[in-house]
Amino acid sequence: MKPFLKSAAIRLWRVPLVNRLLKPVVFRLLRAPSMNRLLNSVFHFHQVELQKKETNEWDISADFEARSRKQEWIHSHLCCPQCDGRLRTPIVRGKTIQCRDCDSEFPQRTQALHLIHSDNIKNFEVEPTLNVSKHLYDEIALEIIADVRKRNGKILDCGAGLRAYPEETVITCEIVDYPTTDVICAGQAIPFQDASFDAVFSLNVLEHVNDPFLCASEIMRVLKPEGRLYCVVPFLQPEHGYPNHYYNMTRSGLLHLFKSEITPERNFVHPSGRPMWTLHWFLSVYLQNLPSPTRDKFSNMKVQDILAKDPISWVDAEWVTELSDQANWTLACTTTLVGRKREA
Repeated sequence: MKPFLKSAAIRLWRVPLVNRLLKPVVFRLLRAPSMNRLLNSVFHFHQVELQKKETNEWDISADFEARSRKQEWIHSHLCCPQCDGRLRTPIVRGKTIQCRDCDSEFPQRTQALHLIHSDNIKNFEVEPTLNVSKHLYDEIALEIIADVRKRNGKILDCGAGLRAYPEETVITCEIVDYPTTDVICAGQAIPFQDASFDAVFSLNVLEHVNDPFLCASEIMRVLKPEGRLYCVVPFLQPEHGYPNHYYNMTRSGLLHLFKSEITPERNFVHPSGRPMWTLHWFLSVYLQNLPSPTRDKFSNMKVQDILAKDPISWVDAEWVTELSDQANWTLACTTTLVGRKREA
């Protein structure tokens, strides 16, 4: 898509009336099995080609063997996300998986194993999305992977996004059927038996779940005693939905999630999470959401010009009043709710 057409489409989507009218239609299309299969096919082909370019040693046969071994391990450690009961085996793609204990059913329509119960799609506010979350593992994750691999263990990457290549040691869970997704599930109901994993990753995920306390509890349930947790959450970040963004956390908030079950080894600010990232992100979004003449004026201001006055002095400035509604939500210092309790 040409840049000016893309820009126009984004601006049109941000119009509240257009968004309210089109969003349900788009979501219904995305939920249609035929559309889902088409998007996955196109997406999978594109990512395989991209991975071939990015990975010098792309071995399809080795990848297939690694996936087969990983699937065997997954099937032997699964449990029902509704009742923790046993799932009927063998598990065959295209069929329906049924729990032996509560009779819950999980139709299999995706490349990855699909284990989100229909009730939980609503309860956990799981929405279809075309957003692509793609990150490489950093040095901390790679160190943990290497350590667990030596012991022939397994790591759960909860909310993994799209990974550059399949990693046999890592079981990837997502709500999106990326080419590297192993299991489609909600972090609030992880379909694995207690104490299954030697380590769990939750990397920039908990802000996107509607109940991070339940998700943290599930992470602890599937982590072995003495297992390692690697968790990263945002503190000062703009709103960024995949498709939803519920909570940011201070260091105290993050520790509180796991306080009774985790002994911290390190609690620190990662180099990729330092304040400069916050400043850069906020200013970039701010500038992008100003009309052109005002954007030029604001970008030519000095930091000392902004700090010379109290924020209340800027409320009528054009670079404040002309900021888009979307940017005001994305960068808000506070958000406000006034409501009335519903009748019983």
